[in-house]
Amino acid sequence: MTANAGNMDFQSFWGHLQTNLIEGSQVHNWTAHGGYLGDSFKVVAKRPTYVEVSSPAAAMIQHISRGEFQKLREHWDAYIAREMPRYRLRDLTRFSKYIISIMHHLEKRN
Repeated sequence: MTANAGNMDFQSFWGHLQTNLIEGSQVHNWTAHGGYLGDSFKVVAKRPTYVEVSSPAAAMIQHISRGEFQKLREHWDAYIAREMPRYRLRDLTRFSKYIISIMHHLEKRN
């Protein structure tokens, strides 16, 4: 699949994530404004309804539901175009750091 995450409906995006996000891989923290920020986190598990990540900055494994991804996916094109600031995505979910970085990671792999 060569389309970016913003060009897919959410169901297609989630299928793309389930197929292409590799458990055990390191994902670098990334933002549209700042690029790579130096730290990274590990994809621990992916399941049909969630993704788990482990980060040195977090005391526990972070369990990110499909619904949390969907909240940000709806604004991805505006975020990438810098029409929506990151703080607005952060206001939608406390997992924005991980979701933004995973979505960028999947686009980069194509």
